[in-house]
Amino acid sequence: MKYFLDFDRTIFDTDRFNTEVLLTHPLFEEKREEIQKVIQEDQLKSIRWRFLHDFVKERGITFKEREVEPYLFPDVLPFLSNHRADVTLVTYGNPAFQAIKVFGAGVKEKFADVYYTDTTAKGEYLQTKIPADHEFVFVDDTAEHLTNVAQLFHRTSVFEIRRDGGAGSGLFPVITSLTELETVQ
Repeated sequence: MKYFLDFDRTIFDTDRFNTEVLLTHPLFEEKREEIQKVIQEDQLKSIRWRFLHDFVKERGITFKEREVEPYLFPDVLPFLSNHRADVTLVTYGNPAFQAIKVFGAGVKEKFADVYYTDTTAKGEYLQTKIPADHEFVFVDDTAEHLTNVAQLFHRTSVFEIRRDGGAGSGLFPVITSLTELETVQ
């Protein structure tokens, strides 16, 4: 089976990263006040992070490989080890910022492919990469992306992952880990 996994809040503890790294790492000191404001207001609004994405791109900021690996959820590396050739990362958001997190987590080479969708909906992006009748499993924490993929790929199994233990949107089956994913399909 082919798997397409989201990055933020699916394999990477983005909320903890935002608080522990973006607010303390010297690379982001210049933008710390703005980062704190966005975190306090609503860290799920990706458009509000645009200032940081632009800052990262302009300055050529990056992490050392595996520097932010501790922010991967504990089930990620074993899952990737078991399914490496069959797993593609599909991440939404500014490609420059997403790429430094993926590289810093040390997982880029553990995926068959890595897709940076920027602001394109994931289903629409995947249409440019795979045929509509392709059968695969898609895992994301965002109902909007899950819905988009489910509408465009009818042979796809979609799962909403809730690492926070929340109830989910009510639109898709909810899992809490990649370990659980291996048992439900």
